[in-house]
Amino acid sequence: MSEEFITIFLKKRSQIGWYLIKNCEYNHLLTIIINIEIHHNTARGKQLTGEILTEEDKYYLDNVPGILSLVFNTGCMREKGRISFYQLPTLELFKCIWKICEKFNIKQLYEVAAGSGLLSFVSNKIISKNKHGLIIIPSDSKAWYNKIPTYQLVKNCSFSEFDQKNCPILISWLHPSVQKEFIDMVQKNEPKFIIHVGEGHGGSCYNTDFISILENLQYICYYINIPMLSAGDFGDYFQKNGKSTYRYDHTIITFFVKKNFTVNIENFLSSFNYKCMSMLNNIN
Repeated sequence: MSEEFITIFLKKRSQIGWYLIKNCEYNHLLTIIINIEIHHNTARGKQLTGEILTEEDKYYLDNVPGILSLVFNTGCMREKGRISFYQLPTLELFKCIWKICEKFNIKQLYEVAAGSGLLSFVSNKIISKNKHGLIIIPSDSKAWYNKIPTYQLVKNCSFSEFDQKNCPILISWLHPSVQKEFIDMVQKNEPKFIIHVGEGHGGSCYNTDFISILENLQYICYYINIPMLSAGDFGDYFQKNGKSTYRYDHTIITFFVKKNFTVNIENFLSSFNYKCMSMLNNIN
């Protein structure tokens, strides 16, 4: 299983979406990724100390550059023209998004700043198989992705060009540098719901005044802890040589709701608890 994962992420990156359609459970991905990094680090340690290398050690040294480069392809390791991303969407994330959309009868969810379209591609393929009835429509200005292939058709559309009045919006890892443009888009389109996937309370996503700005625009903010796999989480994990408990708290769903749509929403959202996933597990 690890070898298939390595081959796809290293040599057949355009097939990542198809791999995740069948293998996106959080624990499955987490186990594979941690095992790969442990094998790589063990082989690297033997190489540095002059120990005899097994065939498996040689395989990991020759084929695996380290998990942050292999999977997320971040920072200085990013190769020109190669799909790069900072999170792997999980089945648990999809179930949470689907349940929110089911609760509020959302049939079309507009993903802005969708990048390569990985999240919407995997979700839409799983949904079509399980007949959930939700379609996620991706768009992006393609300022960072104009020369990088996408997993599906991603509409070329910037925040300023987006024109879907009152329609629910999905966005992942909103960068502080484009926060103003995003706020302008929200003011123009007045979406009933905004689903943000990434760090909450600031962090790598948006500025600390982002929440208060949306509150002034009559939105109420809710936080949902959800199992995700992000580059930031693994950076923390592997800096401690894999000996610490894996941090999943980097990545959460921040759910913004217009005040006139908040009836009974607190009880509904309180059921999304990472340590008690029974409701999510009952979703087909």
